[in-house]
Amino acid sequence: MGFTPDHQVGEIRGAALPMGFNRTPHYSPGLLLLGDAGGMVSPFNGEGISYAMESARFAAEFIIDASSRSYAAGGMYDADAHLAGYADYVRASGDRISHSDGHLPR
Repeated sequence: MGFTPDHQVGEIRGAALPMGFNRTPHYSPGLLLLGDAGGMVSPFNGEGISYAMESARFAAEFIIDASSRSYAAGGMYDADAHLAGYADYVRASGDRISHSDGHLPR
């Protein structure tokens, strides 16, 4: 069979890689964008697996931190505002994302 014009159902096209945090917003109540979905792909080589894994770790830490703060404050802590800072934290990490010490800003 193979990939021949006889088997094509449309034109051969490509898709842009989502880079430079170009998918927004990164947080909406009930949703965090990670990895490719959040535009976390290296513009130099198209690599995104490590960014996806590390952004997932940061997201999990932010969720746990927001939940803990909300519980400690008897539900009076604005977890949404805290989670909205997730993208800023990941963006600020920039090239250092692979060298994070795992500590969240307080």
